Amino acid sequence: MPSASRAPLHVGCPPFRSRAVRPAPDVDCLNGPHELPALLADSDYVCMILPGTPETRGLIDDAALRAMKSTAYLINVGRGTHIVQTALVQALQEGRLAGAGLDVTDPEPLPAATAPAPTPPLLTTPPPCHAA
Repeated sequence: MPSASRAPLHVGCPPFRSRAVRPAPDVDCLNGPHELPALLADSDYVCMILPGTPETRGLIDDAALRAMKSTAYLINVGRGTHIVQTALVQALQEGRLAGAGLDVTDPEPLPAATAPAPTPPLLTTPPPCHAA
């Protein structure tokens, strides 16, 4: 029986990585950026924990959101620049996405004049206290 620290990871969804690396022994599969549309279409939850790089800027745009299921949830705890926020708000308002949780936005905090109107399936964390 494998130990808890070496137990194979089987969560029913494929991981996505943007860099070509050899998978670790406990990784079932490794996908490249060209497979993102198919991964988005198959995913119930998309959790983004990405660094801020030119390759990840605007990664989730209108086309990516249209590829997702209307029952899917998008969670971003990486950088605010990963998501085109106007496209996200529009997708939520049109019911093309079940919901989103954002720990970060671009810019952060959002200026009051440009902040998206409250959208029921959108959850954002408050800006850091030092920004007040």
